[in-house]
Amino acid sequence: MLIVCPSCASEYTIGADRIGPTGRVVRCASCREAWFIAPEDVAQETERASASEAAAARGQNGPRGARNKALAPSRDKAALVLSLCLVMAMAMAAVFRTTLVRIAPESAAVFAAVGLPVNLLGLQLSGVKSDIGQEGEAQVLVVTGEIANETDRPKQVPPVAFTIEGENGATLYSWTDKSTGGEIAPHATARFQARLASPPPDGRHVLVTFSGKAGSPAVASR
Repeated sequence: MLIVCPSCASEYTIGADRIGPTGRVVRCASCREAWFIAPEDVAQETERASASEAAAARGQNGPRGARNKALAPSRDKAALVLSLCLVMAMAMAAVFRTTLVRIAPESAAVFAAVGLPVNLLGLQLSGVKSDIGQEGEAQVLVVTGEIANETDRPKQVPPVAFTIEGENGATLYSWTDKSTGGEIAPHATARFQARLASPPPDGRHVLVTFSGKAGSPAVASR
């Protein structure tokens, strides 16, 4: 415990066990003043020290800890709200991606990368096949398939473009068949057929797409 000389205010530290149950007289080493310390003085000093330590503990752990606990749910809630906003924004973008791509065509690549391609034309090529036939002494490449109108309005079909590629992907020959045009009713399909006399003998793939239109081509292999 800490004792203070009543005469010169010098401070000393003395163990409580040295006071004893009946108290004792102590003497200041500086001014030689002597005074009596009673057991109740020891008890009061001990209570004051305990109170000071408790107050310090509350100051370090109590208010700050309470603030931290209060802030933690706030941060969690903010993170949850942000996540929900991102999910909603992505869902809205997926639903209205056609409109977004019309406004910003470069966004089409982003949607295609996540498996949500955008078909601005509204027409889809499918069931493309290629066969080699014989007419006299010449070979003829015959390419067939279907064009589907995926919209609720009649659509005018643009010319269909064909590209023959070799084994290594090099372009060997390409042409456009304008006879495949015409109008397709809503949600209807139309078949097409294109012919090419004397095709490149080392051609391996036929890519079919709409002339001048962006999009993934339909592919027929042989």
